[in-house]
Amino acid sequence: DVVYGILDTKRDGMSYQALMSLILRELPLLKLVPGMNVLDSSLANLESVGKIVYKRSMSKSTTSSQQLFTYKNYSLLMAKIEKDVFATKIKFFGRRITPDRFVDELRRLDTGDLDDRDDQVTRIAGLVMSDAAVPQSPSDPTGVFDFTVDIEGYQFRPEQLNLIKRLDFVVKSSVFHCKVMINEKITPAIVHKIKKAVPEGDQGVLFTCTVTNPATIADTKIDRVIQIINEDGIRDWCSITPTMPCKKNSVSLVMYGDSEGKVVMVRSLNYESGLATVTLAPDRVEATLPIGCLKEVGPDTATTGDEFDEVSESFFDLVCTMAEISPDSFEDGIKKCVTPTYKTVEDMLLNAYPSMSENQKHKILEEAKVSLQGMRVAFDDGAYATVANRGVYALDCTCLHKINSEYRTTLCKHLVGAIAAVASNDPNPAATIDHLNKSIDLLRANNVRRTASALVDIIGLRHVKLLQEYLLARANND
Repeated sequence: DVVYGILDTKRDGMSYQALMSLILRELPLLKLVPGMNVLDSSLANLESVGKIVYKRSMSKSTTSSQQLFTYKNYSLLMAKIEKDVFATKIKFFGRRITPDRFVDELRRLDTGDLDDRDDQVTRIAGLVMSDAAVPQSPSDPTGVFDFTVDIEGYQFRPEQLNLIKRLDFVVKSSVFHCKVMINEKITPAIVHKIKKAVPEGDQGVLFTCTVTNPATIADTKIDRVIQIINEDGIRDWCSITPTMPCKKNSVSLVMYGDSEGKVVMVRSLNYESGLATVTLAPDRVEATLPIGCLKEVGPDTATTGDEFDEVSESFFDLVCTMAEISPDSFEDGIKKCVTPTYKTVEDMLLNAYPSMSENQKHKILEEAKVSLQGMRVAFDDGAYATVANRGVYALDCTCLHKINSEYRTTLCKHLVGAIAAVASNDPNPAATIDHLNKSIDLLRANNVRRTASALVDIIGLRHVKLLQEYLLARANND
């Protein structure tokens, strides 16, 4: 079987979309088959005989986060992840977010300002399951709920127990079926309809940010089959949750496992498998990684929808550029962008000379603005990297990296970390990323000119034509 053969070569599995693209490249005549039913039939057959594992997305209307594995590869992958999780002290990374911002994002998701409904469900699922190193949701058998949580064997933290008591939430089963209804009004009729879908012995939870009639809430408390968590409950839950999963289309750093230190673009999150489909920098190949091992490091802005995706893609392109030109220092450098210490050049000078008169301060600052406009990022080894802005394209560092002629066209680990940190935290990331790309291009161009000049000095002006011919031939071959 062609499909099984392809999946068997993918140790970490692959997304449905990647599989479809690959099959269409190998078998272009399938494009003539309406609806790709041939592929879906093949997957259904392989799944029915236990040869593949098919992890579907929470939204039945999208294939963006669906993941496929051979049974053997999936078993090996999950065993490896369990071993990696056991070996690390911190089980879950992700991103930090305030309750106000979390609810604000939910509202914008629901109205289509940020992304489609699938992502809104994913955010709530991430909130609910963020305590698990590999957050997994069993597939919902009813087709009514968005996701299911099994808490068998789970030990609640003290703050969670306090929250449960404060919300008057009763745990009567180990399986909860969850439905996200952020801007939908919950009526007795809706509760009654959803209640009929809850399997016997299980419970259902509705998440909403609308005001629910007290009488409706009171009715749910009679048997507790359905319980409602409102906006205040969501905020309280967020306040005791130290880390949320990273966002779809965000740039993240892999914190453990075989890909530790790699930077990725998060393409989708699948809470049925607990795995994210990502694109690895700089090769841009697809990989499947545990959601919990990803720490968001990209621009954390209030941008919405397509704008956020564009900023993230631009940042990922910048990261790929740094990885390509500085392979020896990139991984050490990108780890340094997580907790940088930055100061403006003005701050650095004023701190260095606290007893200066106002006139002296003014003079030094004016001189600094000519040559060192921008930001200096301090590192724990004593080095300072300068990332200039305001129209000045300059990158510099106090370490000795650039002294070695072999590395003149590359970035040291401090500049890699500084560039990533400044781009990630700037309030106007799009303009800053564009500026940093130009700075990198100028740095490489200047260093290439210096190298070429040194080479001309060595071979002499009489042989410059030979050098020119060689370079043209090399360019044409490439």
